[in-house]
Amino acid sequence: LSGYVLFEQWEKWNARSHDHAHGHGHGNSGPGALARVAGFILSLAGFGMLFQFQIYTASMGMKPAALMGLMVGCYGLIFGNLLWVTGWRGAWHFAFGFLFLVVAMPMPSIVQGIVINGLQNLVSTIVVEILTLVGIPAQQVGSLIHLPTGTVGVDEACSGIRSLQSTVMATLFIGYLSLRHWSMQAVLFFAGVILVFVGNIFRAFFLSYMANAHGLEAIDQYHDGAGYSVLAFSVCGVALLAWVIVRVEKFGHVHSREQWLEDLVLSVVNRRDAEESIEELDFDESIDAEEPGLDPSEKAEIFGEIQRHWGVSFFDDDRTKDPETWRDVVSAIVLRGRKSR
Repeated sequence: LSGYVLFEQWEKWNARSHDHAHGHGHGNSGPGALARVAGFILSLAGFGMLFQFQIYTASMGMKPAALMGLMVGCYGLIFGNLLWVTGWRGAWHFAFGFLFLVVAMPMPSIVQGIVINGLQNLVSTIVVEILTLVGIPAQQVGSLIHLPTGTVGVDEACSGIRSLQSTVMATLFIGYLSLRHWSMQAVLFFAGVILVFVGNIFRAFFLSYMANAHGLEAIDQYHDGAGYSVLAFSVCGVALLAWVIVRVEKFGHVHSREQWLEDLVLSVVNRRDAEESIEELDFDESIDAEEPGLDPSEKAEIFGEIQRHWGVSFFDDDRTKDPETWRDVVSAIVLRGRKSR
């Protein structure tokens, strides 16, 4: 997945460099002196960390803390080289593709203990409350749930840490490739985390309920099935959430550009002479119809403003490619926006 993201970013970086070479857009400027100095220092620091933690690993063995140190050293070399070759803009452009690998790394023991213990206690607390509400006497002791038929333990797997890590990976990947705005990416991220957390609560409740009804041996019978059910629930839920949020963002994005185009057309039309002006332009009705009677100079002004504002060109071999309707204009703007991401 990280390689795919980097491949997408590389294509966009080359496209920007090509536009810059031909005088279109902002392009990608070369690295400045400050970026190269920072890249050199960062590369040296990364190399030093790799050397130090490699010695530590050879003597003490591979541990999560050593792996984190090696990871930081690798990232120092990676971003040092990025700063040296592409500058600050390039380091920022490729940052997500490389940092995405952090999701797959095991957490240090101290952090993992805090997160897992917190999830275990929280899941146990909520499950005990639900069991009490349905009439089953239950008592929590840490991550243990005491029932009349025995004790059910919420272990590391049932805390939801593994599904949580997978959901974080999926929401970050889908959000980066499918959503334009940070706000919508954050909504997908937190909604996915809440979804998988709710799924693990229901799994722990279901297993506790079956243990109370049929004895502790029922846990072994239903444990794997409950786990696969939570997996299916999380996958389908994240996919549905992503589809809904993408549709919502797309609707708002197209609507904002339709509104911008409407204001542009109105501003041009309203500058006509009084005897030639259009009293009112209902853009919602006219967007799928023919253009509202603009003369060539007005049309050229509108297309020129669209090209300056959105980078959309309607020119090919010195001839204007006129859209048939204003909806086609909006579609071209949206398409250009997707390609420029």
